[in-house]
Amino acid sequence: MLAKEEEAEAEVTWEDQQKINSFGRLTNIKHELQVEAKNFEEVLENLSEAESEIILSEEPLIKYFQGEVYISVPKEQAEEMIAAEQEKVKKQIDAINIKLKNINETLSVLKLQLKSKFKDSINLEEK
Repeated sequence: MLAKEEEAEAEVTWEDQQKINSFGRLTNIKHELQVEAKNFEEVLENLSEAESEIILSEEPLIKYFQGEVYISVPKEQAEEMIAAEQEKVKKQIDAINIKLKNINETLSVLKLQLKSKFKDSINLEEK
C-alpha cells in the first residue's frame, strides 16, 4: 500500500481521466458483448438440438417456426433452413469474439498505462 504522500503525488490530468473513462466504457461494452455471445451460444445449442430432432423425425413435413408462425416444410428443406440459421449465428458469435479480442487488447494497454502512473492507488480489477 502506498503512503498517503505518495498517493497524493499522482495528479490526474485530463488525459488520464479520458483513459479512466475509456476503460470504464470498454469494460461495460465487454460485459454486454459477453452476455450477447452467451445468448447466441444458447441459440446455437437450441438449433443443434432442433437439427437432431429433425434428423430423427419420421415425418415427411416438419413444422418450422419462422417469424411469428409455424410453416410446414419438407424435411430436407427444414434441415437446410436450420443449417443456414446455424451458420448465421456462428458468424455473429465470431464477430462478437473479434470485438471482444480488440476490447481486451485496448483494456490491457489502458490498464498498463494507468497502473504505471497511479500504481496501487487505482483499482482497475473487475468484480
